[in-house]
Amino acid sequence: VRVTERGPQEEAVELCREITVAGGLGDTSGAQIRYTTDNSTPTATTGTVYSAPLSLSATTVLRVRAFLAGLAPSNTDTQTYIFL
Repeated sequence: VRVTERGPQEEAVELCREITVAGGLGDTSGAQIRYTTDNSTPTATTGTVYSAPLSLSATTVLRVRAFLAGLAPSNTDTQTYIFL
């Protein structure tokens, strides 16, 4: 999972899901995306399931991870959105 639109912000940001799949993994459609905003690492049972674009309007540490049965979880992608 890769999160985009990072860096200093002056206005609210809406984040949409962008999944980058490494070659050779096969079909990863149906992966469950989980995220946290409290700096904890998402697990298969913790964090919020991504179901719609996120709207951020204050400085936030966003951590995102993907889960799919039969595969190891993705790396955790961490981005900090800083509002000036």
